Amino acid sequence: MSVHLAVLAVLVLWLLVLPRGQAESSLIVGQAAPDFDLVALDGSHVRLSELKGQPVIINFWATWCTPCRKEMPEFEQVWEGLKDQGLKVYGINVGESKVGVAEFVRQVGATFPILIDEKEAAQDAYKVLPLPTTFFIDRQGIIRAIYPYQMNRTQVESEVQRLMAR
Repeated sequence: MSVHLAVLAVLVLWLLVLPRGQAESSLIVGQAAPDFDLVALDGSHVRLSELKGQPVIINFWATWCTPCRKEMPEFEQVWEGLKDQGLKVYGINVGESKVGVAEFVRQVGATFPILIDEKEAAQDAYKVLPLPTTFFIDRQGIIRAIYPYQMNRTQVESEVQRLMAR
């Protein structure tokens, strides 16, 4: 019986670690960012391809993710300081309800646009695992940096300086 449980535990762990829907490699720096069309909390639609010409940060997160909660203020402060210069920051919530996401956003005080990836299509396109994962995309739509973990203010500011200079 214990052998069966061990095999089952390994199988479950493997399924949790394997990226959703595919086993191919992750996206890489220098690659074009996959397009998406998602609905924001305010009901508007955001399509990445329509943002060409502007530097973009997309941060995949979830309400249950403690590191996500910790880094939200970093993105908020950077966005507040540079939104008038064209920087776009989008938080993409993965697979959660709009009501729960709205409450979380209110609690953390985020005012940058939050997109809902209810069907996890963007998460799959970006091969996101784990959360949080952040992509820095230049004005031509090319991925310039990927951070598959919680970022600190220095890291965010450094990457944003590079994006804004391109």
